[in-house]
Amino acid sequence: MNIARAVRAPFFTASVVPVLLGGIEAARFLKSEGGTFNFFLFFLALIGAISFHASSNVLNDYFDYKSGTDNINKFHNQFSGGSRLIQDGIITPQKTLYLGLFFLLMGIAIGLYLFYRTGPMLLIFGAIGIFLILAYSVNRFGLSYLGRGLGELSIASGFGPVMLLGTYYVMTLELSSAAAMLSVPVALLITLILFVNGYPDYDADKTSNKITAIVFLGKARARYVYMAIIALTYLSVILGVSFNIIPTLTLISLLTIPLGISATIKLFRVYDDPIAVVSVCGMTVGLHLLTGLLLILGVGIHLFI
Repeated sequence: MNIARAVRAPFFTASVVPVLLGGIEAARFLKSEGGTFNFFLFFLALIGAISFHASSNVLNDYFDYKSGTDNINKFHNQFSGGSRLIQDGIITPQKTLYLGLFFLLMGIAIGLYLFYRTGPMLLIFGAIGIFLILAYSVNRFGLSYLGRGLGELSIASGFGPVMLLGTYYVMTLELSSAAAMLSVPVALLITLILFVNGYPDYDADKTSNKITAIVFLGKARARYVYMAIIALTYLSVILGVSFNIIPTLTLISLLTIPLGISATIKLFRVYDDPIAVVSVCGMTVGLHLLTGLLLILGVGIHLFI
């Protein structure tokens, strides 16, 4: 139970969604080319992605402990502020570091096997992924601390194109404009989760000199960026379909627009309340998951018609 809490397992949807979407798009391509979908390689790609995600979460806890950010966070919640295992005395900082490195090595081992089974392009995806994990969390010099959007950009890259295109490449040994385009809404929405989680963490981040996008922009101005990211998410889907890059039925992902509007309206109302804004964090997680699942469904329907 403590390991599940340490790796923040409920948030693995952030890595599962891009891998599933990359896999279903790869299956659609392979069907059109008369190829065969290798479920074993897909399973390894999924476990590898989850391993890297687990490593990122645990190492982030360790470095946020070292910097003091999580230690002084009065408004930690189920969506932000870390797992709190160190703060609650359940696991030592050293063991947290070792656990994070264990999952990192597991991801690397799986990646090396997939490289052996596929091709050199996977080394590029792997190297970028490892760099983003390590560069994001390191206190004082990490991208999340330098901030000003760099932390959010690194998360968008890792949980968008790196995972989705990496999965697609493992299955097809190719890259495609469709897979790249499908990674855009996923990347934007995972960025939005990290972005809005900065609201309840605002005071702790600012005190520890962690310049997240919310600290950099200010809580009031950041609301408009939140709204813009949601608009860009749906615009990317519409443009992808309009230019015949992604399947038409991915437009069913637009069904989550009311949720996106509701989350935006609520954020504009409660942005300065670190407790009330937690509900917007939850709505944003739901927005990422539901939109991702609908994109998967849209591509999947095209696979079987």
